[in-house]
Amino acid sequence: MAVTTISAFPATPSRLGDPTNFYAESLAFLEAQPTFVSQCNSLAGELNGFKFNINDWGLITESPSGGSGSNITNFPDASPTGLTGLELIGAIDSLLGSLSDFVADANTVAAYIDTRDDPSAPVVSDPERPTVPTIPASPTRTDQQSTFNSKAVAFHNGARTFAYTLNDFSNYVTDYLAGTEDWSTITAAITATDDWGSIV
Repeated sequence: MAVTTISAFPATPSRLGDPTNFYAESLAFLEAQPTFVSQCNSLAGELNGFKFNINDWGLITESPSGGSGSNITNFPDASPTGLTGLELIGAIDSLLGSLSDFVADANTVAAYIDTRDDPSAPVVSDPERPTVPTIPASPTRTDQQSTFNSKAVAFHNGARTFAYTLNDFSNYVTDYLAGTEDWSTITAAITATDDWGSIV
């Protein structure tokens, strides 16, 4: 199936790098966040429902020790804390940019996982399989300042957790399909006492 694609954000606002356009770009960026949340949460539901067939050896194209066939390298920054003045402004500029950069990586990783989905595979319960989380609602222009701030922190930290878990899930899929089980713990004990040489 074709998984949900996360739409690219509009131009990233930067109070320090592009103060002239900061206001207009901030509004557009803020208004794009609910779509981002909806698409990420839809993607999480799809990936968490995927099944993978460990017996389909045709899917094994990665080295068992080589990591995932697709990884996230641009993780959203955590919400800045304990900063003031220009340091805080710079951290917010960086945070918004990192959120925008993450989208392309997320789509690449999701497309990779999608190619490994096998709807006909048996359901396997695996406690080691990561569950991709959802992202809480983003702040809106009509929120009071305290509500806006708390929602913004939860939103950005949720996006960060989503990104790291999505990356873990990609690695899990590769390991699951690459035959990395530890067979060294399997021992054989001969218990049969039949003397087949006496059969004539």
